[in-house]
This record gives sequence, structure tokens and C-alpha cells, in this order.
Amino acid sequence: VSQSRYSVVVLFFTLTYDNDHVPMVTLSGSGDDAFLSSNRATIPNIMLRDLDFIPDVEKFPSLVINYKNSVYVKNTFPVVCREDVQLFLKRLRRRLSYDTHSLLEGVSSDLKTFRYFICSEYGPNTFRPHYHGLLFLKDKRVAKAIRECYIFESWSLCNRRNLDCQEVFSCASSYVSKYVVADTRLPFILQIPSLATFSLRSTR
Repeated sequence: VSQSRYSVVVLFFTLTYDNDHVPMVTLSGSGDDAFLSSNRATIPNIMLRDLDFIPDVEKFPSLVINYKNSVYVKNTFPVVCREDVQLFLKRLRRRLSYDTHSLLEGVSSDLKTFRYFICSEYGPNTFRPHYHGLLFLKDKRVAKAIRECYIFESWSLCNRRNLDCQEVFSCASSYVSKYVVADTRLPFILQIPSLATFSLRSTR
């Protein structure tokens, strides 16, 4: 996150899901045959008997709820999804590169690049998954194009009004670092490695 000192503009953003697109896992079976399956192909089935600690399955429904289509779904839990964030970054890079809305005419290709730091989080009450991130940019015009257009086109998993992106002027690292160290008491199911929170950052 120290990249902020080398960037012209730093954008802070929050990505979330609407009810139709939230990744979920559903608990099925019981005893040694209990397993978690997902509505996303990239989230593999999890056999509870393969975990280091076998939780009390009967307590799951009271720990986490998923609000879908105005109905509480028993034994179904919203989860974070690394691939959704990775695809978002790929789409954003592609849109900046091709500049389909001609917002960046005259801007050189090297200025259309960005570095990033993103972390996932579960909400404190409903445990709804969402993501907080920073984009480090070299050009103010590129930052404006992202804020006004390209970030919305790159993340289509929630209503536009629920997607937040704003410029930060100082101490940018504190905007996201507080989520990385947040002491959220998560139910056991959300601490399973493949469902636990994660962070992504530029390699350089």
C-alpha cells in the first residue's frame, strides 16, 4: 500500500453483491456425509469430514443467514469469491486499454495501467461478503474515467448505486488496512480456508 506515495491518484472502492449474484454454499447431508456445495463452479464441494475440526452441523442455520429474494434460506451461506475480484481486475484493465467510450483519447497506454490492493470482508451482522480496495493510478484522467464509467462496467454483480468509488488524498492505506485487521468474529464455516477472507495485491 506504500505505492500511494508514487501515485498521482489513489481511488478507494467497495464492491458488493445483489441477491441474484451473491456466491453461496449450501449445507447438505448429515453426519459423515455432510458437505457444502456452491452455486459457483470455482468454489469446490467441501466434505466436512475432511476438515481438521468437525463442527456441530445443527448449529449452522442459527449462525449465518442468506437473504435471497426476501426469503431466509436455511442451510445456505453467502461467501467471498476470489475469482470475482480477479475477473473484475481483468475487465477493468481491458476497458482502460480499449477505452470503448473514448474517455481517454490522447492518454498513453502506460498511463492507463494501475496497481491495486484489495481485501474481502464479511459484514458484522449478516456476514454478507464484500470487498474493499485501493487503485493506484498515474493519471487523473484515467482515475476520472474509472470513477465515472469503467468501474461500473467492470463489476456488474450489484446495482450501480451500491458500488462506491472515491478519491482519497492522504493516508490511503488506512482506508483498507482497517478491514484487513478487523476483529470480526466469524462462524466456523466462514473460517474454512477456501471460504475465508483474503487479500490481493499487485505483484510489484
